[in-house]
Amino acid sequence: QPLKTIYKDFKFEGGKFTAPEATCTIGEASLAEFKARPLKTSFSDLMALAQGMEARGDDKPTAEEISQMVSFYADFLNAFESTPFEFTGLDCTGTSEDGKPVTVAVGPITIGGFSKNTYPQIEAKDIKVNVEGDGYLNLASVTFKSFDFSSTLAALEESGGAIDDTWLEANGRRLIPSFGGFAFTGLDMDMPDTESPGERIQASVGSFDLSLGNYINGVPADIASTAKNIVVSLPADSEDEGIQQLLTLGIDKIEAGYNFAATWDEPSNTIAIKDLSFDGANLGALALAGTIGNATPDLFALDNNTALFAAMGLTVKDAKVDVKDAGLADIVFQKMATEQGQTVDQVRSALSGVAGGTALALLGGGPDAQKLSGALASFLTGNAKSLSVSATAKNEAGLGLPELTALQSNPMALSSQVTVDATAQ
Repeated sequence: QPLKTIYKDFKFEGGKFTAPEATCTIGEASLAEFKARPLKTSFSDLMALAQGMEARGDDKPTAEEISQMVSFYADFLNAFESTPFEFTGLDCTGTSEDGKPVTVAVGPITIGGFSKNTYPQIEAKDIKVNVEGDGYLNLASVTFKSFDFSSTLAALEESGGAIDDTWLEANGRRLIPSFGGFAFTGLDMDMPDTESPGERIQASVGSFDLSLGNYINGVPADIASTAKNIVVSLPADSEDEGIQQLLTLGIDKIEAGYNFAATWDEPSNTIAIKDLSFDGANLGALALAGTIGNATPDLFALDNNTALFAAMGLTVKDAKVDVKDAGLADIVFQKMATEQGQTVDQVRSALSGVAGGTALALLGGGPDAQKLSGALASFLTGNAKSLSVSATAKNEAGLGLPELTALQSNPMALSSQVTVDATAQ
């Protein structure tokens, strides 16, 4: 049956909830319109099905029961739609188990409109959780992007209702909906570390975003993620070896960010790593980019063996690395110089010699090797603050797993297989 308006102009004016340990003020809510149609299977029939399975005491449903449950869900997804739902939020105060004052607040909250095959985006702002004298967590906003179930429903329709273990094993990934990702801004927290008694987790993140798209058999072929202003304080008494190494270098706080973007292009059968970069305040930055070849549609095949075989056939067509020094090299070389009883200039000179010599050995002393050796020397001695190195496979198809494996035993072969360019500034 067609969708019909069930109600319009819904408005909730708010209220208050009081209990012995908490008091909550509930904000206003509104919804312009909600439409729906009758379900093909009633909720009472679904409950009877579930109760029958429970009474049988069998954890494994029959093929018919699986089909009934899946059909109900598929029908339910298309049985209603709505305009966006707006809620101004809530504010609760109370006490924790050990008697400390607790505040929990969130709002406003917006739930996008439900539509055919789609669960909408949900956004909440001004989230605050505070336990006085213990810790807090604040979020300026958090967003869960929409779910698109079109591919899920298409797979169920193609099954013709014949859904059993064999079908699920072969088509399970097709049931994964297209999830757009999630994001948040203004994260700030200071709380006890439950895994390390006596230590605290102190961190803040300016913004984070994960965007997923172009799903193929449940796998996103387009991925992008970014984070800015990540600040993490390093605990001085941590037993973690990596943290201790940073502390010995005089780094007691990390301020960083990153970007990542990768896209699969079906016509060219390539994956473009557009950006994989990290940057640290007063430390430096590292950026990677490149192209992966022979990325055929089999990479997304439902059959695991087919997908694995396709992954083994991937090639590297080109790659580029950009490095910028904003202070980390000075810290590291000063530490090395102190340990070796040398000056910083002596350590830099020695390392630049080793790196330059290695480049000449690997690339055979030709123009490419000379350019790379000179750029490395300029960067490592501190005369340049940025280094850019690119490599392009001479074979248009790229370097595959066999070629890359062979380079481990014969690195000198690299010069005959790639063209290298390097600059330092």
